[in-house]
Amino acid sequence: VASRLSEAVTGVVDCDQASVWSWDDRERCLRREATVGGRRRRGRNSLTPADTPELERMLRAPQPMFFPDGAEDPVLQAIMTDARLVALAVVPIIAREIFLGLLTVGVERRPERLAQTPELLEKLNGVAALAAPALQNGRLIDELGRQAVHDGLTGVLNRRGFGQFIDEVLNRAIAQDSGAGLLFVDLDGFKALNDQHGHQFGDEVLRQVADRLRGVFRNEDTVARLGGDEFAVILPRVHNQGNLSTAAKRAEKAFAQPFVVDEQPVRLGASVGQALKSARIGDSVRCT
Repeated sequence: VASRLSEAVTGVVDCDQASVWSWDDRERCLRREATVGGRRRRGRNSLTPADTPELERMLRAPQPMFFPDGAEDPVLQAIMTDARLVALAVVPIIAREIFLGLLTVGVERRPERLAQTPELLEKLNGVAALAAPALQNGRLIDELGRQAVHDGLTGVLNRRGFGQFIDEVLNRAIAQDSGAGLLFVDLDGFKALNDQHGHQFGDEVLRQVADRLRGVFRNEDTVARLGGDEFAVILPRVHNQGNLSTAAKRAEKAFAQPFVVDEQPVRLGASVGQALKSARIGDSVRCT
């Protein structure tokens, strides 16, 4: 969506470069989603209100802003210098008073092309108005896709998402002649705990288990809930049995401390199974 919007802007406004930035309200961060035209060499792809007061001002009172070459804000100046822009226009993308992001338009020569005229404002605001529902629809599609492969209770991958991701990891490992590992984590005594304290209590324990597992593994490792009290951890870069055994110990470490629900500590163990795809093509997967 962002790419299509960026391309559309260059057909409406006389400019050399257009970008679409989306706002992540949870992280309070702008992310550059797409850029069309221009000669960016490296550049910044994210911004927070702490980086520039202009973004904080935009969030408080969303209005189009125009910046000539030599803008006083050092972050904006760096963005313009990197893109070799002599003028920059920034337009908020808003839907029902919800700030969705920014549309930026820049020129590399003749800054008067971005002079703040009624005609230019009408064009920019018109594109931003059309961009708002497009971005909202794109986010809705992304969220529906995310829900389809994530467990609604714990937020980790569900069985369907696990199947898709493990296929990707194994295919990549085979193509690159590298290793990959998999851990199966089966909770011990969870059914008795669930029967004793009730399903809401058990659901909270499952959420904490997922959080613990995510906390003890690397960012590139992926936790999934296969159903009930069964979890799995996909390990993309595990090259030998020693690496896999170390990862299994990390999984066991997640259960070293009791879980606390409604100020009530509960101890829970887990059985951890291991499977390894070694780094040599043709080797069978080994399970323990």
